[in-house]
Amino acid sequence: MITIGILSLLIASGSPSPGRYDLADRVKRMDIAWVNQTNPQQRQAAVTEVSGAVMAFFSGKTGDACRSLDRARCALSSSTPSNIDALIIRSEPPVVAPGAKCKLTFGWAYTISTPDFKLNGSALQIGSTGSTEFTITAPAKEGISSQMLTAAGSKREFHIQVVQDFASRVDSLAASPKTSAIAAVLRQVA
Repeated sequence: MITIGILSLLIASGSPSPGRYDLADRVKRMDIAWVNQTNPQQRQAAVTEVSGAVMAFFSGKTGDACRSLDRARCALSSSTPSNIDALIIRSEPPVVAPGAKCKLTFGWAYTISTPDFKLNGSALQIGSTGSTEFTITAPAKEGISSQMLTAAGSKREFHIQVVQDFASRVDSLAASPKTSAIAAVLRQVA
């Protein structure tokens, strides 16, 4: 639950623009590809892209950093970045109750063409500018709900945090001096 709160704080509301959450997501996916790839040439190609991502990040160009991290992951897997890689995905609320509605907002980390997408098999149109909203119902069971977005043969999994009685659980944390600071962070999320 603590991880949910910390990650959710990084998610901006409204029309999404690339931020640290998007960079962290891409670093995580790139790291998985790195661990699975032992070819030194492919790793070197990835290092070149990661260097570009670092330069873009420190120049305040988060979208360019996201693009470079996507290219690094693709260099490791011998693929090319697809439209699905450029997406930013946000859920509102960041933590949803079982069976409750959850609004997903899709935007772009960087400019790319816009194909037709499918979310868990249902057609989804995402415009080339601004953001697109889509509402889903969270599963009835607590946990991390995996969602699958597909486009032109590419797939991208993302997750929704499903927690029953999130507010009362945060209140329980607030009651203890040892966890009250964590509760304060989680309340900001809610």
